[in-house]
Amino acid sequence: MSQHDLQQEAVASEEAEQQKFRVMSQRVGIRDPRSPEEKRKAYFRHHRLEFVNAWLQLWLTPVATLLSILVMGMALCLPITLWVLMDNVKSVAGFWDDGAQVTVYLKPTITDAQGAQVAQSLQSNPNVAGLRLISKEEGLQQLQEAMGVNRLGLEANPLPVAIRVEPASLDEQTLLQLQSQLSSWPEVDEVVWDQMWFQRLQSAVSFFDRMLLVFLAGLATLIVLVVLTATRLAIYHRSSETKVLRLFGASDAYIRRPFLYSGAWLGFWSGVIALVLASIASQWLAAPAATLLQTYLGADAFQGLTGGMAVQTLILSVGLAWLGAWMATAHYLSKTH
Repeated sequence: MSQHDLQQEAVASEEAEQQKFRVMSQRVGIRDPRSPEEKRKAYFRHHRLEFVNAWLQLWLTPVATLLSILVMGMALCLPITLWVLMDNVKSVAGFWDDGAQVTVYLKPTITDAQGAQVAQSLQSNPNVAGLRLISKEEGLQQLQEAMGVNRLGLEANPLPVAIRVEPASLDEQTLLQLQSQLSSWPEVDEVVWDQMWFQRLQSAVSFFDRMLLVFLAGLATLIVLVVLTATRLAIYHRSSETKVLRLFGASDAYIRRPFLYSGAWLGFWSGVIALVLASIASQWLAAPAATLLQTYLGADAFQGLTGGMAVQTLILSVGLAWLGAWMATAHYLSKTH
């Protein structure tokens, strides 16, 4: 054991002795002479010591600690990678206009001026967020560009005036209601939106959302169980120490504290490992995923892990590990009362 470890152990031992003295003093009626400020400083100093000591205690069994961190990190890696993929799909689907965009084709007899009046009337519809009028001439130009020819050899322009409508909501019921409203207008010949494609996209997003939750729930349970088992082993190896503290009247919080910090350390480093593995997996999947998104959804680029995702992952991993440690210590303390 290094000199630093010995110093930390000595400081922790001294703090434990002071706690024992305070407990015994309270039992025999001796009043703690320290001021509230001194008590507060001592309380936070003990937390700092236990925080560092918990990290040192983990490396007394380095193989078991590393295995626990790797197992938890690999368990978290899969849902994080799925989260990144789903975040890209949902970000594109949330602002995607083509599938949910409604195109209103007016009757062939409607002129551009009359089409402008229809578009002006549409602006007052609460289900319409925006619209764009496509005149007959503009529609013909778009058709020529799409076919790669300058002239189609037509004597007259057969294309109708069209209005491209951006719905206020991508909810399927709202889109169906808007389609029904527009179809009833006398100037309207046909209302088109790719309902089947939009429904498939929404169904796929909903399915993968649920699948992500199932994976996360199962692997979160695994993480809690891993930390619970590791904490129970740590309690077993330190049972003599905890029994002595219990005899001297140490509180449950005092006994539980080092094990909670050990669990938090395990959770933190497993979260770091998970982020590293998920980042590598995301980079490996970036090129084919970007091609897939570009082909089907028109996305420009694939976005990997964000800072917000990293922070949420660390909070989740620390929280799950802390929960596992708390459950193990709660079970032990309930038996020693």
